[in-house]
Amino acid sequence: MAYRHREFHRLENIGWLRAAALGANDGIVSTSSLILDVAAAHATHSSIVITGMADLIAAAKGKIMHCLTVLQIRKGLRVRHANPDRQVQRGRYSGKCLGDRSSS
Repeated sequence: MAYRHREFHRLENIGWLRAAALGANDGIVSTSSLILDVAAAHATHSSIVITGMADLIAAAKGKIMHCLTVLQIRKGLRVRHANPDRQVQRGRYSGKCLGDRSSS
């Protein structure tokens, strides 16, 4: 008689944890290296703090823009799959406006 494995694992949903850990590591390394470079140039304390804050703000804005872009692409793909007659084919405009239903 075969034994059936009844445990439930969520390993397929763990990718976000890996991405978060690697992203945090990347952010820490890049920010600290920038701060050390500025400090090695014998900059003032306020210049080092401003550089670190500017880097953190720029990195946060970059992540936000990346996330918004990914969400827009996913939304566009959902619309494209829901309305296949409105697709842009082979890089050219299909002849219909995306909001125009009268040119059918």
